[in-house]
Amino acid sequence: MVITNSMFTLFLIIIIFSSSTIANDITVYRWVDDNNIVNFGQHQPQEGKFSQLTTIVSYKAKQQSLTNKTTYLVDNKSVDNKKEEAQKIQADTKAKNKEIFANNCKAAQLNIKMLNSLNRILITDANGNNHTLTNEEKKDKLESSQKQVDTFCLNKA
Repeated sequence: MVITNSMFTLFLIIIIFSSSTIANDITVYRWVDDNNIVNFGQHQPQEGKFSQLTTIVSYKAKQQSLTNKTTYLVDNKSVDNKKEEAQKIQADTKAKNKEIFANNCKAAQLNIKMLNSLNRILITDANGNNHTLTNEEKKDKLESSQKQVDTFCLNKA
């Protein structure tokens, strides 16, 4: 039995949504014929190269009784506790972000001070090679540092 690509897609969808016992028992073969057409089938080809595809069941639906109703009770204390935990996590995150912003602000301000106060600046590139900044590179670094100050220094005086 030869199945085309679109039929194979439908075939795989049926396999995926069928029960696990049926899916475990199906073997699919894939091969390319003399006309370079990819074929899929359940019967092993007599000649030529082919691949054997197996199905893996990764999900099995949980069966529920329709007559069994579940009642959900909301405990106000547990909701309040979760809200307090979320607020604490948010406050901690804001404090950490504020510290990171302060450190980035200070670093950017120091870069600007250094770039403006020194005529020749020696830097080490990613390969470990040293070179002196050109005027254009120095200008680019000053602009970049100023953008960092604008971003991270929220309480500029």
